[in-house]
Amino acid sequence: GDFDACTRISITDYKHFGKYGAMDVDAGPADQFIFASDAGEDSLTEEIRLEGETDRMRWVTGLYYLYIDNNTNNGFLVLPTSVMSPIFLGAGVGADLVNQIALKTNSYSAFGQLEYDVTETVTLTVGGRVVREDKSYNFAQGLFASTNDLTVDTTALVAPLRTPFADKTGNTLWAGKAQVDWRPNEDVLLYFSVNRGVKAGSFNAKLPDGTPPLSDARIPYKAEVLTSYEVGFKSTLLGGA
Repeated sequence: GDFDACTRISITDYKHFGKYGAMDVDAGPADQFIFASDAGEDSLTEEIRLEGETDRMRWVTGLYYLYIDNNTNNGFLVLPTSVMSPIFLGAGVGADLVNQIALKTNSYSAFGQLEYDVTETVTLTVGGRVVREDKSYNFAQGLFASTNDLTVDTTALVAPLRTPFADKTGNTLWAGKAQVDWRPNEDVLLYFSVNRGVKAGSFNAKLPDGTPPLSDARIPYKAEVLTSYEVGFKSTLLGGA
């Protein structure tokens, strides 16, 4: 709605989905391994913005919330017909090498951006975002007896393939933008910008591929920061032709 010369915007989104996919890893004439992934996820986002403008200024500010609850079982299926079955539970017996993954994310942001016309031809844009992102993670890996060739079975654990892992992380991050636009005439734009982008850390889930599992210290990974600089121009030529 509109009030006191500014606009309030609220956007809410909820999704629930399940996804299953499988593919033949080796694509050879003999059955070896099938990679399969069975995932279920709930996500909720809420954004509330205030925005407005004057003769020389446009601005926006707001709050953002993101919640994701993801549960995934993935890994390698050994079919009873697989030439690899004797290595696991015996010739002609199916087996599943499975990652059991549970990841919950809560992310909170506050943001704002201002565009100001310094002169009739020069515009300054400044913006920023502060993010707090908390994650909880549970990871287990095991060899399971297979009861259905078309599903990722986790009902009958034969042997764990690594010690279960659980951890929580919290990242406080900030992103920003500063840009100068110069329009010497209505057909030409020259600009220079500096942008700082961020991505919160999370957790690895290495597949049970026969190589040594990751140590506990190598499962979490840190946040990423990217600072980019851009200079360029845009122009309309030949009447837009």
